[in-house]
Amino acid sequence: MGSSAEFDDLLLQVRESVRSEKWQYGEVRPLRLEPGVATMFGQSNQYLWHAVDLRPGIDDIHRNLHSSVRRRIRRAEREALTYEQGNSERLLGQFYKLVWRPGGENIYLPNPSSGFAA
Repeated sequence: MGSSAEFDDLLLQVRESVRSEKWQYGEVRPLRLEPGVATMFGQSNQYLWHAVDLRPGIDDIHRNLHSSVRRRIRRAEREALTYEQGNSERLLGQFYKLVWRPGGENIYLPNPSSGFAA
């Protein structure tokens, strides 16, 4: 997004989508640009944007993390935490085991897994 005019065009499209799709609201979190008056968008809440500069070496990045974050990393390493992404049947099955609990105490009710399958 290079200019304020482009940003305002995007906001007008969001506003039109909110109206035509009957959404309750539209949310945009720009880092640098402010909405123009014609967009009729205004600030509702503030938020914090967190970013990590990945250009330094991994040791420098780790050293500059907060001590509580470093403790969590050490714990994850001790527990051999792994990360996988995808939409295979195996991963979807594991996901459902995490969020679906018989008896109604679900973290949240997921959509049927058939909607996610590749």
